[in-house]
Amino acid sequence: MKRLNIDKLDEETFNRLSVQARKHRHTLEEEALNILRKAMQTSKAKDISSVRAGDFALRLFGPDNGIELDLQRSPGAYEALDLSK
Repeated sequence: MKRLNIDKLDEETFNRLSVQARKHRHTLEEEALNILRKAMQTSKAKDISSVRAGDFALRLFGPDNGIELDLQRSPGAYEALDLSK
């Protein structure tokens, strides 16, 4: 695992992070990691040209965001074509 130290973190930001961590029952480290991961996922979601629609919908509305989607595949929609004939 890689390490990241944050120097010169202002007191207000530190205090807000502490409050948010307590609210979510996380350590400061866990809360900071969650914020960084969410920010990186959001930046990935902005590049929708490389994301499939279903994956994009799950990122926006999936169980991590409080919404559970029941996505079902259409019968036969993913069957490979038989080109041997």
